[in-house]
Amino acid sequence: ITTGEYLTSGKAKISKNLATIESIDQIQFMNDTYKKDVFRTSAITLYQLAENVLLDFGWVVNEQGEYPFEIDESLKNIKTLGTLPMTKHSECLQIIASAGGVTLFVDDRGYICLKPLPNEVADEDYIIDFNNSVTPPEPEEIEPLSQVDVSVHRYLRKADTIELHKGEYVLEGRTTLQIEYRLSSNQSVTPPSGVTINSSVFYGHYCELDVTGTGTFEIIVTGREIEDNISIVTIPNQESGEIAPFDNPLITDNVRAKAIGTIVKDYLKQRI
Repeated sequence: ITTGEYLTSGKAKISKNLATIESIDQIQFMNDTYKKDVFRTSAITLYQLAENVLLDFGWVVNEQGEYPFEIDESLKNIKTLGTLPMTKHSECLQIIASAGGVTLFVDDRGYICLKPLPNEVADEDYIIDFNNSVTPPEPEEIEPLSQVDVSVHRYLRKADTIELHKGEYVLEGRTTLQIEYRLSSNQSVTPPSGVTINSSVFYGHYCELDVTGTGTFEIIVTGREIEDNISIVTIPNQESGEIAPFDNPLITDNVRAKAIGTIVKDYLKQRI
């Protein structure tokens, strides 16, 4: 396909005079959960955040000596204090692309791209007519756009240390415990009598504990919970009509909220 590379089994579902072939792109294979983002007090660029997610998934250098992905340079100029939710790698990339005002897609090389779509695209690349549409179009009236309301997230670390997780675990020697909890920082765990913690790694929503012990033990993780304070930046268009909300956990300052709100407004104004 001109605009990208897709994968299919080659098996078609045939019903009467219609053959349906399902295909997916590389992004849809990225179903593992990204767990390693953290609460941050220093901003990170969306470029670095996207690179973290892509490399964590396990992409390696190809025969051309390149990683099979391309991140637009503009994302090096956009920063965030936000934390990605613990979700699929593919969904994390979509959140980053949305916050950066770029598109997540697979190009005709099979590379995963976070980039603006080309300004000049041939009509035949995207046009849908009676030759390639299997169902008749269904017109839908769309209300004019009144404004775009962009949520701005400001994450604050609470003062008190609280219990984030308590659970009983049956240990038979050395093992790795994977524990989830709500977004927090300054996490720690005090081993119960009879358990040795060989190493521990803490992230915003998750930790890995390398422990040794024999028997049933109660493991408690403590830390400082993160509070999400949300305000709204409004990008006006006209007095009456639809109010379009835009919510992304990586939008953490008013300047970026205004920029992305304007992009969303200009896009929605193109609707017929």
